[in-house]
Amino acid sequence: GLRGSPTIVKRVFAPPPRAEKVAMVDVSSRPPAEALIEDIFKRQPKLEAELATLARGY
Repeated sequence: GLRGSPTIVKRVFAPPPRAEKVAMVDVSSRPPAEALIEDIFKRQPKLEAELATLARGY
């Protein structure tokens, strides 16, 4: 609201916990950025093709 105006809080809540947990990425044999991108593309197979298509358009 405006500065100095009263604010009435009806309810405070926390978001529900995420169903998906943390996944560790092994970076011992390659650079961390490369390992992360490779892991993302494994989990989202269509993403690599979509990004390549977008890159060609620019």
